[in-house]
Amino acid sequence: MSDANRETNYPGHESEDFGGRVFTSQHDRLSYSYKKRSDSDLEEIADVVLNRYAHRRTGLFVNIEGIIEDCGIRILPRQGNLFQYVEAYTPRDPHFIVVPELSAYDQSKYRPSIAEEFAHIMLEWNLWETDGHLPDGSDGHELSPEQYREIEDNAEYLALALLMPKNDFVTRFNKEVATPGQSLEKSCKAIQLDFQVWYAFVAYRAADLNLISEDEVSSGITARLLF
Repeated sequence: MSDANRETNYPGHESEDFGGRVFTSQHDRLSYSYKKRSDSDLEEIADVVLNRYAHRRTGLFVNIEGIIEDCGIRILPRQGNLFQYVEAYTPRDPHFIVVPELSAYDQSKYRPSIAEEFAHIMLEWNLWETDGHLPDGSDGHELSPEQYREIEDNAEYLALALLMPKNDFVTRFNKEVATPGQSLEKSCKAIQLDFQVWYAFVAYRAADLNLISEDEVSSGITARLLF
């Protein structure tokens, strides 16, 4: 994934500058180790989940909320200004995903947010195997920028793989872009209706699968995100 293309916020969601406090400058304090997954590993995880919960799929639409509920995880709306800081987060108890109440009004961005938190729970399950006590070095402020980016990249990739299953997506994308005179942005906006995600996410999924380049995303999509 290219961070340059994916970090600009969408209208109405202003980013906050935490002055670098997310990361520690003391690398010798880091004791939490995350094993980065390959794209093929993540696609395999997505296939396992989607096959197990096949009843949550209708056509190209994946009911990610239903899958999350089937896994015994509750989505908890939270009032207040949380939306100014995050789209969603997982507390120390992995049976919950907390989301800003206002974010649920835009399903095309809300669904990828909760899918990403679900991905975090699956990819970092060992964090929650210690009775709610996170191991040293695993809190956000103790992660190095490299650790943080690896974890986020994997969770973002898996979230889109769950929402837009590979085979279905490749077939739908190739059919749409083959339409004469169709721009990339128009193609992504047409496809977003099938998968019910914001069209920028459609472009990111296409780039993840090497159907288009990151440069094409940057030049062909006017909106930026995200996660």
